[in-house]
Amino acid sequence: MIYALLLICFGVGILQYVRRVTPTTRSGTVGAWLYIAMGAVSVTTATIFPQDAWGTPPTFPGQMHMIIHGVISILSMGSMLLIGHWFHQAELSSGSQTYSILTVGVSILGAGYFMANMGSPIMGLAERIAGLIGFQWTLILSLRISFASDSKPDTAQSVSH
Repeated sequence: MIYALLLICFGVGILQYVRRVTPTTRSGTVGAWLYIAMGAVSVTTATIFPQDAWGTPPTFPGQMHMIIHGVISILSMGSMLLIGHWFHQAELSSGSQTYSILTVGVSILGAGYFMANMGSPIMGLAERIAGLIGFQWTLILSLRISFASDSKPDTAQSVSH
């Protein structure tokens, strides 16, 4: 639950950053909203649809937990692509779009690795590896935003001086 709430907060932070830097650019705004949606959907996996205990018969909430994690993965990859495109479009980072595309590609491979190991003794490890792929992208995004030189110069101030 805490993780889901932190995702929402981080998404709001991304949204504020995007609006401050390029208020009319849609890809960054939509990418931030997808991040917020990812957090909101994650709340349901912690509350309404908990994961079934290992070795117990599948339940409806447990099956929904797995389906919702698929939705979260799609939201995550969409957010990566849109925010990476926004960084490129706003001329903040030339490699962000390519990096995001590569991360989504590796995420898809990681999801395949996880699915191939469903039920095996290394399933948990495969799940963690797949999850870390998205976490490293989020870390890089947060560092990029934290160390930004506040991006593009304000054109209204540039003209008046």
